Order: sequence, then structure tokens, then C-alpha cells
Amino acid sequence: MRVARSLFLSLLALVALHTQHETKAETFAGSKTSSEIFVYMRVDPAAAQAQLPKGWTLHPWTKGAWAGANLMLIFSDAHGVFDAERKAVRDAGFLRLWVITWGHSDAVKWRIFVTHDFATDGIASGRGTDRTIAEIRRHMSRESIGSDHPRIAEAWQVESDAGRLSFDLTYHAVRARFSKQTARVTNPKQPEGPRQIRRIEQLS
Repeated sequence: MRVARSLFLSLLALVALHTQHETKAETFAGSKTSSEIFVYMRVDPAAAQAQLPKGWTLHPWTKGAWAGANLMLIFSDAHGVFDAERKAVRDAGFLRLWVITWGHSDAVKWRIFVTHDFATDGIASGRGTDRTIAEIRRHMSRESIGSDHPRIAEAWQVESDAGRLSFDLTYHAVRARFSKQTARVTNPKQPEGPRQIRRIEQLS
């Protein structure tokens, strides 16, 4: 198991794919600022494969420190969520847990699937996944002494009808790095349907 800790500014767009004419149309859906923890895991391949739709094959991560991972958890604490007109649509402190895996088909080389979406309310998910209402708690503490790197401890608890998950993490904050990336996310129940694009500005 490997962990990545980041602060994100995400710009969300919904993409409609029109195979017949080989064209793509994007609609800006909104943005958010959040703190997120990425947990890359290597689980039983049969269990990860079961999360994918028919016709898709599990495709573990192949590069870098995450090589071999076939499942990812994203713990997310939103500081601000905004609609397409830049208006705030919810208060800060909206907690979520996403379960992610990756797959390929005969026609598609690689695709990201959000297989589960646990959240503290039932507002429709921008990713199109079926959202599960959950009791989610996050506790974070920070200790700074002089010029030493701050020591940060986090504890998450997620509980729903599906079960209970606890996750604890302690780390030292070091010099942050800024990067940009783009992720295209698919609903496993609609693998050929619209996908969501996340254009991410990341401080990690």
C-alpha cells in the first residue's frame, strides 16, 4: 500500500462521446478545492476484476512507485465546491470516499472507473456513479516545532450499510511540489457513456 497526500483545485467537465462522427463535446460542470489522500493498493485480482463491467479486463498501474496497484481509495475533504457559474453550491467539509480501479477492453487501451462513491449526502454525483450515503469522519492534527517539518496526523472513518473502513496516517509535511494533470473518469455501469474530465492543479 502506498499513499499520496495532495491539495487540489479541480475543474470538472462532462464529455459526451459521439462515436458515429468521431467528435467530442465538453460542458463545463464546475470546480472544487479539496484536500485528498490517495491510497494505492494491490488487492485480490479477482475482487478488483469483479468491479469492472462485462468486456473489460483489469489493468493494474504499471509505472513508478504505484506499479502493481489495482485499486485506489481517494479520501476527499472539500473546502469549496462551485457550479459552472462559479457560485458556491455547498458548505466546506463535504467528505467523500471514492473507490477506483483501471481496466482495458479490446477497443480501449486504458480507462479509469469509479466503482463506488461514498458521501455524506445524496446530491447527484458529477461522475454519474451510484452514490452510497455514509457516515464519514475526519480528524486531523498538526504539530509544528521551530523550523522542523510539521508533523500531521489524520484519522478517517467511513461507515455505511456496506460496512466500516478506518484509515490512519501520520506524516511530516515537506516542501510542496506543484503540478497539473488531467484524468478522464468512467461510470462502470455506463462504460460507453459520457465521461467526466478532471483538470487538476495539484500541490503535493
